Amino acid sequence: MKKYEKYFVLILFFLIFTIYFLNLPVDYDFDGTVFSQYLRYSIVKNDLTPILQLHHFLYFPLAFITYKLFSLILSMTYLEYFHLQILSLFSSIIALIYLNKIFILFSINTIKRVLFLLFIAFLNLFWLYSVESEVHMLGFMFIVSGIYYLIKSKDNKNLIISSILLGVSTGFHLTNGLIIVSVLLYFKYLRFEFKKYLIFSLSFFSLILIQIFLFFGITGANILDWLKKSLLGIGMTTFHYERFSSISINTFKRFLFSISDSIMDNNSIVLKIIILLILFLILIYSIIRLRKENLKFNIFLLWSLPFTIFFMFWYPDSIEFKLSVLIPIIIYVFLSIKWDLKRLLVLMVIILGLFFNNYSSIKAKADINNNKNYLLCKQIFDNSERNSYVFVAGAGKGNVIETKIYLPYFFNLRVIVLDWELSKSNDLLKLKKKILQYKNASEIYFLSDVLQIKRGLKEVIEFHKIEERKYREFISDFNLKFIKNLIKGYSLFKFE
Repeated sequence: MKKYEKYFVLILFFLIFTIYFLNLPVDYDFDGTVFSQYLRYSIVKNDLTPILQLHHFLYFPLAFITYKLFSLILSMTYLEYFHLQILSLFSSIIALIYLNKIFILFSINTIKRVLFLLFIAFLNLFWLYSVESEVHMLGFMFIVSGIYYLIKSKDNKNLIISSILLGVSTGFHLTNGLIIVSVLLYFKYLRFEFKKYLIFSLSFFSLILIQIFLFFGITGANILDWLKKSLLGIGMTTFHYERFSSISINTFKRFLFSISDSIMDNNSIVLKIIILLILFLILIYSIIRLRKENLKFNIFLLWSLPFTIFFMFWYPDSIEFKLSVLIPIIIYVFLSIKWDLKRLLVLMVIILGLFFNNYSSIKAKADINNNKNYLLCKQIFDNSERNSYVFVAGAGKGNVIETKIYLPYFFNLRVIVLDWELSKSNDLLKLKKKILQYKNASEIYFLSDVLQIKRGLKEVIEFHKIEERKYREFISDFNLKFIKNLIKGYSLFKFE
């Protein structure tokens, strides 16, 4: 690569980093806020053990160590949510660097590589998870780098590096382990000798087993209970919706629309269908054109295959898990097309369209005034006494479930969460005694989502097998004083 070309690509990465950084969202993703609260707890207690999770085994140790390091260097503490966003941001840039390396392996020139990288960087899915307080971009970074060394693997050294990187990716989300299916199919497709299967598999599975033994050894958790609750949702005592969806046309439709949303954030069904049709037609063209070309191209289809099948049924309508579904297909399509000047100009127009559409979406998330759930919690904080408790539903369709994490994390208010309390015991008398006990030490406020038996609250009490009549009797025993009407149709009451 010529020197000026290298500088040009470096400027590109700096430009993307700057755009991302200047538009960090403050919509405060629910899971991201939970992760931030966990991180704060571990930092205050100086103990990682209570927050370790097998399906994110490496995430919290990395977040903990880097937070301690950065706060030491800066001589200050700062918002944990911001720290996790920065981890995602740096991971996305490293992922783009390795995507650039992959394109170089296939002899793609600088101009094309720049356009390909800009397209990926401005995809709604990639951009969003590059700036969110989430685990996904860190895992994706390790997958991309692992795929790079896999394609490059003419010797066992690169093969081992690939297996280590892909093994490490499972430490950020266990479902990243699906990549082993892709790799083994790739080995079979290229007729790799058995020795390479063995080297890769031993290294990959060793890393996973080490994480498993460390997790259960440190935490003392039961492996069968963990599998039932975390993978299947069986045995969960708190309110939840099913993780897996049945095989149906509706499930397939929800999955496809999530792919469209991963490309461009939009609410138009017509536009979603157009995006999906274009992607489908180009993919069919690519498969026909490349079937006799360089066999290494097929790693990208094989990379996407197990993730596509699994996430078609596991949270099908969420874009959250679609990085390893969509990005490999995009790469495959890029490699299949013969890029003349006209097609490159069309690609540039598409990139501009993606940028302005998805920029407006991210920009809206970067304005705190658009985060109505945060503003609701701020209203609760402004109209309640410090160190008080707030009784909230914490679950159910239509309820602001963020109250149960926003109030303690951002406003240092303690919460009594109906869903959590009923998961411990569905004895309303015990819950009443607990609230009265808290009242002796602190003020208690009731959010109206625990008072009005609408759809959300009804779902919660039905899930915990509480009769509506008994719940009405329970709530009527409290002498409540109206404090204020809040946004989103909520009201705040004080227990007198």
